[in-house]
This record gives sequence, C-alpha cells and structure tokens, in this order.
Amino acid sequence: MIGRTVNRYKITAKIGEGGMGAVWKAEDPLLGRTIAVKFLAASLADSPDARQRLMREARAASVLHHPGIATIFDAGEVDDQVYIAMHFVEGVTLRDRMAHGSLALDEARRIAIEACDALGHAHSKGILHRDVTARNIMVENDGRVVIVDFGLALPEGATRVTRSGVAVGTLAYMAPEVFKGESSDRRSDLYSLGVCLYEMLAGRPPFQAEQEAALTYLAVHEDPEPPSAFRSEIPPALDQVVLKALAKDPAVRYQTAEEFKADLEAGFVAAPAARTLESAAAAETATPGVERPLPAVSPAPAPAVPPPPTPMWRRRAFLLSLAVALVIAVGVLWVTGILQPDGTTTLVSLAVLPLQDMSTVPDSTDYIAFAIGESLVTKLTQIVSFQVLPWKSTSRLADASQLSDYKDVAAALGVDMLMTGTLRRVGGRTQGTVNLIDGKSGFQIWATEFNEPATRFDLFGVPRAIALGAAAQLKGELTGDEEAVLARDPSKSPEAYELYARGSELLHRGDQSSQRLALELFERATELDPDLEVAYIGIGAVQTERYFFGWEGGTRNLADAERNFQKALEVNRLSVQARRGLIRVYWEQTRLEEVLDLGQEIALLAGPNAVEALAGRGEAYMFGTLPEKAVPIFERVIELDPRNQGAAWFLVFAHLWATQYEATLDAGERYFDTFGDDPEMHHWVAVAYMYLEEFEPARIHFERSIDLLPEGAGTYYHMRFGELYYKTGETEIAREVWTRGLRIVEKKVRLDPDNVRMRSLLAWYYAAVHDREHYEQEASACLRLAPDDGGVLAQLGEAETLFGALEQGVALLRRGLAAGCRWDPQDLAELSMGESSPLIEEFKAEAAREHARLLAKY
Repeated sequence: MIGRTVNRYKITAKIGEGGMGAVWKAEDPLLGRTIAVKFLAASLADSPDARQRLMREARAASVLHHPGIATIFDAGEVDDQVYIAMHFVEGVTLRDRMAHGSLALDEARRIAIEACDALGHAHSKGILHRDVTARNIMVENDGRVVIVDFGLALPEGATRVTRSGVAVGTLAYMAPEVFKGESSDRRSDLYSLGVCLYEMLAGRPPFQAEQEAALTYLAVHEDPEPPSAFRSEIPPALDQVVLKALAKDPAVRYQTAEEFKADLEAGFVAAPAARTLESAAAAETATPGVERPLPAVSPAPAPAVPPPPTPMWRRRAFLLSLAVALVIAVGVLWVTGILQPDGTTTLVSLAVLPLQDMSTVPDSTDYIAFAIGESLVTKLTQIVSFQVLPWKSTSRLADASQLSDYKDVAAALGVDMLMTGTLRRVGGRTQGTVNLIDGKSGFQIWATEFNEPATRFDLFGVPRAIALGAAAQLKGELTGDEEAVLARDPSKSPEAYELYARGSELLHRGDQSSQRLALELFERATELDPDLEVAYIGIGAVQTERYFFGWEGGTRNLADAERNFQKALEVNRLSVQARRGLIRVYWEQTRLEEVLDLGQEIALLAGPNAVEALAGRGEAYMFGTLPEKAVPIFERVIELDPRNQGAAWFLVFAHLWATQYEATLDAGERYFDTFGDDPEMHHWVAVAYMYLEEFEPARIHFERSIDLLPEGAGTYYHMRFGELYYKTGETEIAREVWTRGLRIVEKKVRLDPDNVRMRSLLAWYYAAVHDREHYEQEASACLRLAPDDGGVLAQLGEAETLFGALEQGVALLRRGLAAGCRWDPQDLAELSMGESSPLIEEFKAEAAREHARLLAKY
C-alpha cells in the first residue's frame, strides 16, 4: 500500500489496524497537507453492512466542525475499495497516553473538559458518537484533544442494538441502559466519557473481570469504587464528579456535556448514595453485551529477537479459570454415590430451567431463584430413575425470550422433560409456580404453586415440596429411601444456607470485588453450620481463583484452598466437587500423579451416566497431562449433555494438547455455534491454525481474542500471538505484542508479589524481549519463593533457552521434570520449535518416556 496513490492521496505509512480496516498516513499534493485515510478491510469488502458503516462515519462526522473532532475531507470508492480521508492527528491515543498508569490530575481534568466540548458540539447537531473510549480519544502533540472514529454514530434516539439483537460498541465503556437493550442518548456518551475519566484518574477501569458476562453484570448492577480508593490524592469533589457521570440511572447522570464540563471546572456535585454489602449480594443478573473489535496500535520499531521455543508448562492460560467456575457452578450440591443408575433402568432425562423473576421491580430475588433451581437439581439427581442435567448446563437459560418454544429447548438440551417456573415479589410475599413440560409435545403435565411471606421465605421447604411432587409425577410411587433423600435439608441452619446462596450468586460474577464479598459470606456460613460442605468448596474456589489471576494472597491461597477442599471431604467423603477442586490445587503445585489418582477415585464414585463425575475424570486427565485419554470422556459428556459448556470447552483443549489440530478446529467451530464468541476459545483455535501453518486465520482469531478481552485481562494471550508474528517474519510486531503482555503481568505482580506463577510468567516475557537484567531479578525471586516447584523450574528453563543458554535451560527443565512437571504431546511438540539442538532432543526423549509411563499407569 505504501507508495500507492488513492484518488489524489499518496500513501506514505501505516498508522494502525482494527476490526473494520486499516488507517494510513497520506499526503494531499493538491492542498499540501498530511491526512489520514481509512480503508475498509478486504475481508469486509463484500459486506453491505460494513460498507454502510464506514460511509455512515463519513456522513456523521462531515456535519461536525469543531477543533476537537477529526474533520472528514473526502470519501469515496476506488478499485472497489471504500475509503474516507480525514484529519491526521499527530499524537497518541488516550490509551497509549495511559500506558504507564494514571495521569496527573490537572491533565486528566483538562482532557475530559476538552472532550466534553467536542461531544457537546456533536450532541448539539443531534449526533451521538456511541463508542467513546480511550482508543477513540486522541491527544495531539500540542496537547489538544481530538475525538475520532464516528463509525458507530447515529442520530440521537436511534437504538444501539443490531438487527440480531446484539449491542454494539466497546464493552468496558458501555452505559448500563445499552446493555439492557434500551435506546441510547447523549447521556450514554457521557457515561463512556466518565469511564475514560475514571481510567485517567485511577489508572484502571471502574469495573474489571476476566469474562464478558461478569463485566456486563458489574456495569449494570454494581457501583464502582471511587477513584480515590486507588489514588489517595484525588479530592472528594472530583470523586463525586466521576461517580455522577457513572450513575446507573441516566436521570441521575449528567444530562448534557456542558453540565459535565461545568462540574469538572468547579469540582463539586452532590455525593451519590453508598453501596452496602447486602445490596451487592442481592443484585440481579444482566444480559451480556458484545464488544466491538478495537483498532490496533501501530507497534514501535524494535530490534529483532531470536526464535523462542514455545512455552510448555504454563501455556494452559485459561484452563483454571474455567475449571474453578465449574467447581463452584451452582450445581455444586451434587451428591455422588447415592442411588446412582445401574444401567438396567430406562432413565427419564430432565433439565431444571432457572425460575423467571416476574417482579414488577426485581429486587433481591436472584439468589432465591437460583438457590431453588440448584436445590431441585441436587435432590432429583439422587433418584435412581432420573438423569438430571447439571445446573451449570441449564442455569444460563435465564432469559425468558429463549424459552418461547419448549420443544426446541428440550431438543437443544437433549432431554425428555423440562422443569420451568416463575417467581415474583408482591407486597410482602414471595409467590411462584413450577411446571413439568413434556419435551416432545411441549405440553404441561404437572404444576405446583408456592406463596410464602417474604420475611420468612423457606429455601428448604419450597424445593422439598416441589421435588417430592415432581418425582412422584415422573416415577409414580416413591420408595421410603427416595422420599427421605428428597426431604433432606441441605443444611442444619437456614441462615447458613442463605449466606451460601448469596455467596454463590456473587462468585459467579467472576470479578475480584464480588469474590471478596462471596468469601466473607461463605466463611460466615461455615461458622453457623460447620458441616456445610458447599460453603467449604466455595471458599476453596475463591482462594484458587485468587492465586490463578494474581489478585491477592500469593501461594498461601493454595494452602487455604486445599485445607477447605479437604474439610469438605471430611463432611462428605463421596464429594466429587471437593475432589475436582483439589485437582486444580494439585495441578498448580505440580502434584500431577495425585491429580490422576483423584480422577480414578472419581471414577469409582458414580456410574457411567453421572455427567459431573465423568467431567471430573476428564479434567483429571487434562490436568494430569494425558489429553488423549480425556477426549473420549468429554465426548461422552457432550453426548449425555449437549449444552455442557465445560465439556465442550475442554474437548477443544484436549484435541489441541494431543496435537490433533484439525479436530481442534472442528470442536472450536461447534463451540462457537453453540455458545457464541469467547476470547479464550478464539485464542486456542488460533494456536491450532498456527501449528497447521495457516497463519492468516490464526491472526484473525488471535486479534478477535484480544479485542474481546476486558482491559487489563489476558496474562497469557500475548505469548502465542507474538510467536505468530515471529513465524511470519514480523519480529518487530512480535516484540511489541510480547511487551503488551509483559505490561499486564507486571501490574499483576505489583499487586501480588508472592504469586510465583505470575512471576515466572513475567520472567518468560522478559526473556522473550531479551531484557536479561529484569529476567534475572524475576528468576531469582521465583527460585527464592518456590525452589522446588516443577512448573516454575520448567518455565525458567524455557526462558533460558530464549537467551540461547541451552545447557542452563535444559538443566532447569530436567529439574522441573524431577520435581513433578510433566509434558503432554503438545508440550513435547512445542519443544522442537525454533532451532533444535541435541540437548533439546535428548530432553524431549526423556519427557516422552515419562509421558508414556503415565499413560501405562493410568
């Protein structure tokens, strides 16, 4: 493209690239000025929607004439390529400006004030930007603020929801009303600007979560901490300005950009109400939005780096985050080993769908609705004639719009029967209905009602009555043992179980602050009922996630997690979920043979049709580095439970780690078709394409995975992405990608310096960019914190090979092998990446022999 003339514009350099296309620097010889030219991506050239969006950007911005808005000079089509020519901003994005943290208070206020001026002008012309983000606010070299990219702009009052019902825009900056599918107005733009201001002041976004659904929930339901919680010099008046801009209710928010600007200049507004623990615990669930791909930042030139051997042990970037969620999935009350199917009875398959909250103003009923569903799954699972889908597979069907045709839902879930219901708060009472639906006809065959005073709503009695009635309807006469199982209460303390139910709802949001509240509730629950198994499992899940994500607590989190999972086993020696939790802990501690032993224990606890037990066995093989043995198990889980997201997820990874790359791609496509976009899945599909040497689809999936991530997430994503650019000879971009990953992990380590896994990952990134000094610092810290940790030793061994220190690297790899680190087939394949050597090949043979030993033993 460089050197080409488009219309009269001569292309001179590339500025950046994003999901819609690329932006190029060009010269306009007629007027003697430098401009920017945006082209639609070639992959979108045949898309009418994409072409219309680019031209909509040109039309929207062309009516705006303001020094703070990038001026549109021209638009057209050349050689079937759509383009727009615009003002060239000589400067950086606000995102780049904040690359090293927060800004000075005066600078942050000035940028926000100038952005208010520009948005105020657009709003006065009836135009909404709809995607105000730190990437779409530019700061020129002279300090002037310019807003760019009006590609999502529409007249005020138009909806931000596409024909497919998906909200568009950048997830972290969306206003709550947009997530809920309501129409946006100028106050939605001002909310997005409030997010930018928060980032400038606090050095972080107001809400952080590793998963889109969790981020959506926080934006709709949680109030952010004031920026001063992260930066003490921020005055209370400025806190109040930011929190007003981020108010959930648009009527409470700033009504105009001029009003926002005035308060920024004056520095005072009335303080919003504080959030309490109880209100946070009772918040309702929201529908997740979809993030728009962001324009990429042009990488800075950097010296080439030598080819790195691909990391082996720590490449399991997202496995644990999913696995922990499965441990404490709302179906965690599964009790195995009691009245399991013996294979001689025809099973009735049943899915319990979430109760729909029909309250006029939904309040604190979310945890009640989920607790009822959870308890019903637990009870009905224990009846010999029933095959009940895990709660995890059905609990996401919480949107009533998905349930319009029960026959389709039953077919999608692969079950004979559905249990549905409603719940509503009316005055001082909680009312509801529960129905049994025949999956083939869609007809109701049984129903019951409940109507309890809200002040003494019974989380025990209601599920008990429903389960007894439904089981009798499905099976006929119940045995005395079956009636006793269904009548058994989940706790000896109703108050303790309610605390657990609240904590479980919070834990599923996936963010750090919600987990902190969940931990407090779980611990209070165990004080009231020392035999409440699920509360101990909840505590263990929180501690394991804290360690994995590098949030707080370091290695002591693993010790706490193990202690609580063991306590759950003391309460219930048959607990599959406690063993699944221990599998994650032992994997982190490279106790891999103990992981595989736990898988064998799980296999003995339930019959062949117990979905959760099968899934636990599969996870043991995965974490125990025997993915080829996990593949048929996850295929069997999906056969029994077609909507089991965890099994579908692990099946992709099992194929990948067993070097079955074509099967990886097939399983990945099925995952996307069933469950939609997911950043982790895009990442691993990209890895499969990369190892098949299909680099262009690999790049597309890598970019999509990064675009879907919340800000500050993705500690491992950049490892493989950088490797792709190295393989295609673009070493400067590879170094830039690795540097981005390095900055993310640096922040994690600053927050939790005792987390040895994060520090060993940071050491790897330093090695990838050839920063020997900082690598040595991190390597020394890792060896001081965990001198005998096999995973850490293996990570450092890989890092040493990046510097060409093969003898030292292989010595560390061997120490890791002796300390318990094991390599699956994909690990061994990756050892040959880059320039091999006799030392590397010798170690590969040793690791292969150890893998074969594990296969033979288990």
